[in-house]
Amino acid sequence: MALDPRLVRVTFEDEGIIDVFTADMSITCKGARTGSWVQNTCDITIANIDKDTRDRLATKYMPENQLNVHKVTRGFVFIDVGRESTGYHRLFEGDIYLIGITEPPDITLVVNVVSNYFSKSDLASKNFGLTNTLSGIAQSVADDMGLQLDFLASSDLTIANQYYHGDVAGQLRIFDYIPFVDAFVDNGKLIIKDSGVAISDNVTLIDVDNEMIGIPAFSDVGLNVTFLIRPGIRVGSIVRIESKIYPATNGDYVIVNLEFDVASRDTQFYFRAFCTRKVAS
Repeated sequence: MALDPRLVRVTFEDEGIIDVFTADMSITCKGARTGSWVQNTCDITIANIDKDTRDRLATKYMPENQLNVHKVTRGFVFIDVGRESTGYHRLFEGDIYLIGITEPPDITLVVNVVSNYFSKSDLASKNFGLTNTLSGIAQSVADDMGLQLDFLASSDLTIANQYYHGDVAGQLRIFDYIPFVDAFVDNGKLIIKDSGVAISDNVTLIDVDNEMIGIPAFSDVGLNVTFLIRPGIRVGSIVRIESKIYPATNGDYVIVNLEFDVASRDTQFYFRAFCTRKVAS
């Protein structure tokens, strides 16, 4: 199956300056989006950036400055990918953690990005009262982290005597103590959903004719499958596996963690999804 040309775009927002790097440059992006309190991460490399831009970014985000995070205006990165026939879709977004460069002759900018990285340097002390709703607690946490709340849980539970003191990002651990709920950050949203349940009923078919790479593999908790990057895939999505070589893996699964490996010029342009079997409703 012929595939039309890929699109890769990396956008930096830094102190009111916007830098955009596209697929006409040599770009790689490798990272993970997780369905837990663990922060999402991505490593980006961009070759052949002009010296002034490279020096400005690498100087601001050197370790000495990052140790004094309150003295640094917080920078953000947005990664969009796609195909020329379908356009861009958002793959990843996060805070700039650190920027470095490689040795000559091919000087490359190396960017480490972490979702809500700066939330770890801010403190929160919260008492949610004798009782509060799950959605109320979730909205408070989302507001503190600068996120949009996507509340997908089927029941708005009443929570008693909930409190928290620590870094803002660590507030996600509150939801570890609330039964039957998954809570995680994904591309600017705080997702609250029923544990083990998909975020929607939409099903994406993955088979040899729909961009599967290799064959699926069972793990101790579910299934791992690799396929080409496509829109509509996120943590909590349902994928339907149909493998002619390994039919024992066939069925519907919910993505719980999602790794990605993208390059503008090399061969990699794929997701690796870690899934659990979808429970029959």
